[in-house]
Parts: sequence; C-alpha cells; structure tokens
Amino acid sequence: MADGDIRYEWDEAKSRQTQKRRGFGFVIMGDFDWDFAVCVDIEAAAGEMREKWLGPIDAHLYMVVVTCFSDVVRVISLRRATNREIAFWRREIRT
Repeated sequence: MADGDIRYEWDEAKSRQTQKRRGFGFVIMGDFDWDFAVCVDIEAAAGEMREKWLGPIDAHLYMVVVTCFSDVVRVISLRRATNREIAFWRREIRT
C-alpha cells in the first residue's frame, strides 16, 4: 500500500474508547508505516475479511486489525504490539 494514497475510516466511538483505554485513538493510523508492516493473519469475521498487521508508528510497533476496500481502509482495532509480536516482526522484517 502506498501511504499517501490511503484513506482511513473507523467508528468514532471505538476510537474514543481506545483513546481512553490505551492513550491513543485511531487517528494515529495516518502515520502507520506500511513499508515496514507485516501481515500476520487474514480471517473471516462479522461477514468480512479482516487483516491483522504489525507495523511501526513513530517509535512504537502496533497491531492493527483492518478491513480493506478498494478506496478505504477501515480500522477495527489498534493496540501496541506485545513483546512476542515485536520479536516476530523483527524476524520477518529482516528476511
């Protein structure tokens, strides 16, 4: 995905809930670095295909769940990566 071409959408209530619980909302996805992201899983849920990605935003690594459409990426959830996920990402990004 080309970063400049990506449009994001999300449920504002879920973004606010994430902001309260985790200290950041979905708006930070504008800085998600797709060039260094790794797709971890793709699964069917709630009648749609959902992709799980690990990737950096600024100095931290995040796990994001998205549904991709032709013109927009819908953010479903976003959280900081666990230590195990960070180790996995480091192995994958080096290859």
